[in-house]
Amino acid sequence: MKEGEDRFWLEVANQLNPDWHVHMGDGAARIPLAQQDTFLYMFDTSTMWVAAGVTMASEMLRARRQLQGLKLEPGLVAGLAGEAILECGKANLPGDHADTQRAMTATICSITATVTWSTVMDRIGSPAGHWIWMAYRLRDGDTLGRPVFGQGPRAFMQQSDVHRSVRTALLADLGNPRSSVNQRVTAGGGANLHPTLQGWLTDPPASNGNSPTR
Repeated sequence: MKEGEDRFWLEVANQLNPDWHVHMGDGAARIPLAQQDTFLYMFDTSTMWVAAGVTMASEMLRARRQLQGLKLEPGLVAGLAGEAILECGKANLPGDHADTQRAMTATICSITATVTWSTVMDRIGSPAGHWIWMAYRLRDGDTLGRPVFGQGPRAFMQQSDVHRSVRTALLADLGNPRSSVNQRVTAGGGANLHPTLQGWLTDPPASNGNSPTR
């Protein structure tokens, strides 16, 4: 994570709530989930690095309110998580690393500043569920991120389920020339995708009629 962005997200985290904790990695798998209802996954499309965390919907809502109070440009907030995730993926950092924790802070803030967040809140009135932030590294050096939301059991998704959701979103993003993500990726010279993801694009699965919330 770049030094300036590192300081930025550390300051944001401190201003949001110094006692706000997101459980990640092996520790997240061992905590009781009775009060935890919002599952978060950071996914680097260039390395397939993934880190997962869990928090409460009320904490997401509080982050949204307090983030609005900081009067940050929504586009800036929505865009910075991607670089943080890609840096973690490049270094293959564990869930308990400080940079991974700050990347999760960036991801939560970014999620609350997206159209997908507004759509989910309009449709179901709560952010409780499963959120994946997909980060793309573009060939011109830029980054792009987008959220995927889905509802499901109050438990962590298996890696195969995360991959299935990512694959569906990837096909919607890059398999459709008219999608906004495809157009931005094309303008950036293409995306540096992991070979497995490249294979998903050339060998798409049969449609099951379901699609993630964009």
